[in-house]
Amino acid sequence: MTENYLPNCPVTKADILAAENIFGPDVSSLKRKTTCRNPHAVKQVVKPLEPSVMPHYRCVTLCADVMFVNGIPFLVTVSWHIKFGTIQPIANWKLATIMAGMKAVLQVYRRAGFVVTHALMDGEFELLRGVLSECEVALNTTV
Repeated sequence: MTENYLPNCPVTKADILAAENIFGPDVSSLKRKTTCRNPHAVKQVVKPLEPSVMPHYRCVTLCADVMFVNGIPFLVTVSWHIKFGTIQPIANWKLATIMAGMKAVLQVYRRAGFVVTHALMDGEFELLRGVLSECEVALNTTV
């Protein structure tokens, strides 16, 4: 810097030191130099349900949709009153795959002692109506 390699350059060594002091080190440079570590596995924690909750919220209304994250589809559900959410990765956007994901979610609720009575979904899930009715779940779709 002090050898004046760039003629007529208004940036001085003091300017560069001040910028490093204000903004910190170059983040992209640090990202290339650090090693990637494997994240810890997520532990599934199941807590016992309060006995007072079950009589009020035994029948569950489930809201469901498919969301894409970086092009990967996930079946996302949230229960209406108890606000319990699930995320199920699905291989594709086919009816059988989505229904298998829904059956897995319904099984989670059954094991906890809940009964899913209604499902709120987009109109594109209208094809699931027959299969969900076999599982005793009433489907309510949007237009």
